[in-house]
Amino acid sequence: MFAAGALIVITILCMAHLYLKSSTLRSFATVIAAVVGAIAALGYYEIAADILISKARGGQWAQPGIFAAIFIVAFALTRECAYFLLPHDVEFGELSAHITGVVCGVIVGVVISGVLFIALALCPLSDKWPYARFEQDNINIAGPKSSLLDSDGIVAGVFGWISRGSMSSGKSFSVLHADFINQLHLNRHKAREGVYMITAADSIVVPKKGGIRIADIGGRSYTIVRMGIKSGEIDRGGAMDKDGKVSFTLSQIRIVCKKKAQPGDAATGSGHPFYPKGRIVDNEFKPASLSEIVEVSRGAFEVVSGCGRVAWFDLAFSVPSDMRPILLEFKQNAVVQLPRATAGTDASPADTGTTGGGS
Repeated sequence: MFAAGALIVITILCMAHLYLKSSTLRSFATVIAAVVGAIAALGYYEIAADILISKARGGQWAQPGIFAAIFIVAFALTRECAYFLLPHDVEFGELSAHITGVVCGVIVGVVISGVLFIALALCPLSDKWPYARFEQDNINIAGPKSSLLDSDGIVAGVFGWISRGSMSSGKSFSVLHADFINQLHLNRHKAREGVYMITAADSIVVPKKGGIRIADIGGRSYTIVRMGIKSGEIDRGGAMDKDGKVSFTLSQIRIVCKKKAQPGDAATGSGHPFYPKGRIVDNEFKPASLSEIVEVSRGAFEVVSGCGRVAWFDLAFSVPSDMRPILLEFKQNAVVQLPRATAGTDASPADTGTTGGGS
């Protein structure tokens, strides 16, 4: 209800402003400024927020705060620069200005509301804000709900398309944050129950040997990933929240895969996310819900050379045979590249090297 109302109000205000106050060229400039603001926010909020998080500043509010600030500054600066550079003696008539104002107002309204919905999804709020994308304890990834006009999906989709094109920096948003809107909502699914949404960028590790295995369990093929979570506070590279606890939901863990036939580096092109179907405990497959909260006891941590104290979890994913896992992602801001898969269900991480995380 909030999302639909916000989209309508924002769009009407944008249409009214451009209809009454802007010329044809200024309306186009406002659209460009809104798009530039969204691109800047999505492209740089993680980098800036990780700096604050690593210094214990901002906590879970660092990402949404930085995201909103970058959008506002980039939008305002681009718009004012465009207005300054536009010729003042070029007019296309009142009718053209009004029609352009209405059309551009709709576009700007969709972009701004999409940015707003993404910012709210980054916040540690109830999963009803800005709208409930999934049911509380019955997550159906294949059938998520969306906002009116799917404005947040449009904004993220356009940026993902740009990031994997000729303007790509070598790290495609469509890989690192494949299915971005679902990722945001699944990450904060249990935020109101005390599950932290963020962690240190290098808080997870995967053994180089036996870190990812392919095994048949109950007649089905599973990809098993051994994830290590580091102890310690977030600003010291660990995953502990402000109360000294480490907890997570399975909806906060996913692997990103690419088609085996897809060319290019691991971080280019587009990816497909897969979430755990369960855990491997004592070499037995234990089905689990994505809503399940896992609390890590202090006794679960063991000392691993070069990593400090680490708690290990074996996570089972159902991955199609034509896909290859490339990344493991934990919460909103920890990413580690996966090694090649081997056969088997068991591995001993204590005496193996590890690949560390980092976004």
